[in-house]
Amino acid sequence: MSVSRIPDPAKISIDFLYAVASGQLDNLSLFQTRGNNPDIDAATSEDIIPWGGLYAWQSAAVAMEIISTNAADDDPAGTGARTVLVTGLDASWNIQTATASMNGVAAVALPGTWRRINQVLVLTVGSSESNVGTISVRVTAGAVIQSQVLPGEGIDSVGIYTVPNGYSAFVLSYFLEISRAGTGDTLTASLWRREPTVPGPRIKSREVTLATGGTTSFNYENPVPARIVGPYDLWINGTAGANNTPTGCGFNLLLESTT
Repeated sequence: MSVSRIPDPAKISIDFLYAVASGQLDNLSLFQTRGNNPDIDAATSEDIIPWGGLYAWQSAAVAMEIISTNAADDDPAGTGARTVLVTGLDASWNIQTATASMNGVAAVALPGTWRRINQVLVLTVGSSESNVGTISVRVTAGAVIQSQVLPGEGIDSVGIYTVPNGYSAFVLSYFLEISRAGTGDTLTASLWRREPTVPGPRIKSREVTLATGGTTSFNYENPVPARIVGPYDLWINGTAGANNTPTGCGFNLLLESTT
């Protein structure tokens, strides 16, 4: 049995977070999710994912593959991304990882089966120093996208995270950003959560509406973060007031291993 080392939420300090980040507390870690949706349309509910629309949650563990839109993302001699680390959850909602050697525009199968993809990170590169194309992790049957790394970014841009089995999460903060030239354009967005094994109901956290005549951002520091016991889905969804609204988001998590 583990003993929680989380302080009273009101007493979480920079010193405590630094101790976690530097590995001084071995059952605690930090994780940041960031998302991007370049084109939310008016009165349309979309998740903050680069390919738009609503995320396709998988109800069972399935085979997945990784692919790029550019042949330069190739191992061992490509100028772009050569190897990529994929982190996700297996059939039992436990953390699993795989390192994939890229093969350009040809799909590479990931070992095993996957319920969720939590991070895609470029590990090794050629002379371009990052991925040249868009790298997608997708369901093998039907090519349903589960995560994407945009060109030159080296890490995924998906505003979604699933707390693994054996972990608890605390949402420390989250942010939203929209960027449009039109005065009065708006974005209404919320952080959502649900227990996926039942599946449980979708539960909305604080809703925020941003209005812009350029770029507007919102940062929320959670004064009393609740314990979220995995497995649990977290994601940000938004509805725009005008077509073609570029939206960014992210949330910061404190993770506690409970096993």
